[in-house]
Amino acid sequence: MPLTSNVSRDVVMRIVSWNLGHQTEPRAIKPGFGKVIASLRPDVLFLNEYVHDDKLRAPMLAEFKAMGLAHWRVSKHLSRPSEKPGVHPNRNNQVLAVARVPLRVGDLLGPATHDRGGETNFLHVQPEGVPFEIVGIRVPAYKGAALKAYWAAFATLAAQVANRPIIFVGDFNDDPERVQYVGGSTLASLRGAGWQLPAADGPWSFWRRTRIDHVLASNRVSTPSARYVAQEDGILLAGMESHAISDHAALVVDIA
Repeated sequence: MPLTSNVSRDVVMRIVSWNLGHQTEPRAIKPGFGKVIASLRPDVLFLNEYVHDDKLRAPMLAEFKAMGLAHWRVSKHLSRPSEKPGVHPNRNNQVLAVARVPLRVGDLLGPATHDRGGETNFLHVQPEGVPFEIVGIRVPAYKGAALKAYWAAFATLAAQVANRPIIFVGDFNDDPERVQYVGGSTLASLRGAGWQLPAADGPWSFWRRTRIDHVLASNRVSTPSARYVAQEDGILLAGMESHAISDHAALVVDIA
């Protein structure tokens, strides 16, 4: 894979993960988005809390292609079952991966959940010529028993692939320093079991000043570094202001 041109020569690959905050609607991409991506110069870009539509997203994908990000994959569209008879099923959000090299969809599936959100918010890819696998992920905002079941399933999955060169990157919806919560406790346990979970530079990744976007890498991968980018080239990436592109900062991960 080509060396990313705006980082040091020790960096061989840059992954950018960004929660766009689209919830379950195919919302318009806000002004400045393309300029930010061009400035960050990812080799692989993951967008989560994203909803795909071939026609609506065609201009965005064309802009990516002009940047050299010509290859893309998107997680399956699986609707949430309707809770009321006769009511049309609701959408789940998805994960989009865009890259400079061809992407093959891998064998891993997200945790099976009652509303299928664990599967749609999960995309496993193998970039051509890259010696590790990558999963773009967003942990759904479940509560109670559903959240506990999700994290139990994710911990089982992580144990099964711990000996593979693999990276999980995205919105984990919790912080490994908040061990009083099931997500934080599970992340801390995975770190204790040998998974790499670097603390990203920057104060927060979500506008409520929480650190919930992470990169989780097996010990078969070179140590990644990570940082949160909430503003780039004068453009506000994260905040509740109307001109902010999202409510999340971009997570920039460099693999040495």
